[in-house]
Parts: sequence; structure tokens; C-alpha cells
Amino acid sequence: MAADIIQKNCVIGCIDRSSSAIAVCQASVWIAQTLDLPLTLLHMNEKISTSAHHDLSGIIGFDTRETLLNELVDIEEKRARLTREEGRQLLMRAKKITQDLGLHDVNTLQRQGTLAEVLNQEDTHIVVLGRRGEQSELTGHIGRQLEGIIRLQKNSVLICKRNFTPPKKMMIAFDGSEEGERIIHRLTQVKLLADSDCYLVMYGNQDCQLKKAQNQLHQAGIQVKANLLEGDNSIVDELCNFAVQHHIDLIIMGAFGHSRLRQFFTGSHTTEMIHKTPVSLLIIR
Repeated sequence: MAADIIQKNCVIGCIDRSSSAIAVCQASVWIAQTLDLPLTLLHMNEKISTSAHHDLSGIIGFDTRETLLNELVDIEEKRARLTREEGRQLLMRAKKITQDLGLHDVNTLQRQGTLAEVLNQEDTHIVVLGRRGEQSELTGHIGRQLEGIIRLQKNSVLICKRNFTPPKKMMIAFDGSEEGERIIHRLTQVKLLADSDCYLVMYGNQDCQLKKAQNQLHQAGIQVKANLLEGDNSIVDELCNFAVQHHIDLIIMGAFGHSRLRQFFTGSHTTEMIHKTPVSLLIIR
């Protein structure tokens, strides 16, 4: 059904005209079913230009100006109606995909403005985004809006790659910090890792902290294999290499912080990770 507001504590699947839209539907259904959360499909419409209201009285005569302004207003109104209708049809197609995947109670919502502004206002649970959005496909740049959205978000973000399938192998990137320990605790409270082949990965030589986190997960009934990463490559490259070597489907990690591991999620390193990751990313808040 169509909604006027976004439900609290839900999954938001962000749908646009890009080829990532199907993957967003697939990932949204998976995370919503896994965590037993409601799903809202969100489509953003660009803000309508106000060029029709410019004062042209100094350039053209009054009668001509009034006629042109009326025509421009009509054009903008038609454009707005067409944009809303296109968005409605896009959401209906996305909803049909989610229903075919077994999730039948799905809300749809259109908003006007920027995605970052809207998401920052909502108290949700997880936001699902495609790795390549509509603008990214046009410009050729991956993740054009992702860094800004991640920086502003107070919710977890799932960045999915094309051809998303429910992950069977997951990797938790752990840094031993207080925030990292909080994320481990959060993972023990949900069913996200149930029935999956899971790796707990840490860069450096802090074996005691790694084993402590592993034991905490084991006590919650989550079996994970612990691995310390070392090497001359960057942290991003080491994580990506590990993911490839172990056929990981999903990387789980925190966002921001001051340790070496979490620093790569700030500034240009966010874009680097989005560019290089061979799998989908779940950024925990």
C-alpha cells in the first residue's frame, strides 16, 4: 500500500531508475525477512524548477510575459504530474518484485527533494541502497551520493551490488574499539548471522580482543571463524582480498571512528571501499 510517512524501525529500499533497482528489491526483502521488519519502498522525485516565476518584465512586454509565464507554469505542472506517475509505476513494479520474492505487505512512498535530506529525518532501522544509483550510471562514478548519505545517516546502511542473492558467507570487520564491541553486541541480538558461514576479521595483532569478540558471538550461538589480517596492502585491499579468497557474500562493519580500521570509512576511503569491494556492504550504526 502507499504510505504518507515512513514507519519507524523498518527497512527502507531506495528505488530509482538505475539497473540496481532489482538488487535493491532483492536485498530489501532479504534483510526485512531476516530481521522480521516491515519494508517501505522509497522513490525520490527531483525538485521542480521555479524558473517560471522569474521576473521578465524588464525584458518583454507585460502581456507577452503573462502569456509565457502561464505556459511555463502549465509545462511545469504537466512535468510534475508525469514525474509522479513515472515514480508510481516504478514503485508498483518494485513492489511486484518484492511480492514475487515472498514479502506481500510492502509500503510505497514518493518524496520530493534529495535522498540524504529525507533519510536523515527518518528514524528507521536499515536503509538499502544500490552501489550504482541513477546518477552514478549517468556519470560513470560509483557511489556519487553514498558518502554523504552514510555520513549523515543515524541508521544502518546496506549497499548492495547487482545480482544480489541472500548471503551464505559473511565477514565481520572488527577493530577492537568500544564501538566495535557495541556492534558485536548488536549482532548477538538479531538473527542476521543465523545459519550463515561467518568470519570475524581483524587487522593487526590484537589477538586477545579478537578472541573476546569471537567468544561473545559463540555464547550467543553464532559460530564464527576468527582471522587476523596482516600485510603490506591497504586495509581496504586486505579486506577485499580476504572476501575474494573466502567467497564472502556480505561484509559487515561499523562506520566512522578513530582507529585505523574504521578511519577508512571517512573521506575518500569510503569511495575507495565502494569502488573496490567485490561484495555487498552492511554498515552498522
